[in-house]
Amino acid sequence: MSSEGTTKRKLFFIKTTPNLCTPQNMNIFLLCSEDLDPQLKICSLVKVPRDALSIANLALGLVIANALNELYSIDVGLRWPNKIQLGPHVVGQYYIKVKNVEEKSCVVEVSIELRTNHKEASISRELGHNVSNKDIAIRIMDRLDRVLSDIEEGIRWRFVYDYMSRMANLGEEVRIRLRSGEEIVGEVLGLRRDGALAVYSPKGIKYVNAEDVEDITTLWP
Repeated sequence: MSSEGTTKRKLFFIKTTPNLCTPQNMNIFLLCSEDLDPQLKICSLVKVPRDALSIANLALGLVIANALNELYSIDVGLRWPNKIQLGPHVVGQYYIKVKNVEEKSCVVEVSIELRTNHKEASISRELGHNVSNKDIAIRIMDRLDRVLSDIEEGIRWRFVYDYMSRMANLGEEVRIRLRSGEEIVGEVLGLRRDGALAVYSPKGIKYVNAEDVEDITTLWP
């Protein structure tokens, strides 16, 4: 396919710290797109304790929300399990995918996608001016390294508390489709101490881990 008419990409590389590593325990580099591109994409490999995957998912959302708040003083909502929301609009999403399981930890791929300078629903549209992909990426990766260290040291409950203070779908009626094929319908009550979502269903309270979710749909409001 011809490359004519496509956007030329400039790559930014940011040196990482020991928490950000390949399965061979080597440091990697962060790759993100042109500074004023409509969308920012970040991909990295990180290590998290095996018993903290749900907490790591919450922490990643908070890393993004707090980075944007620090840079641009905007109120960022988090729509469990992986959406970033400004006002009524979803402007980004993130994923954690297990790549390698070790004795006490997992190497996971972290992927972040943010609509930064898009003409429609985006961070820049909310602010009224363009934002810097490079500044956002640097701030996110700096915060990510710090929260990974906290999780490794067992500091986890505060991520649950902080996430609930930003939780956009708290109190909503949702339909959750799990990777196992099971479907859960009910009201979002909040989060359990380990980061699992608590849903009040006709069959009682159900707890759902982010890594088990295939899809989630809001039924009300």
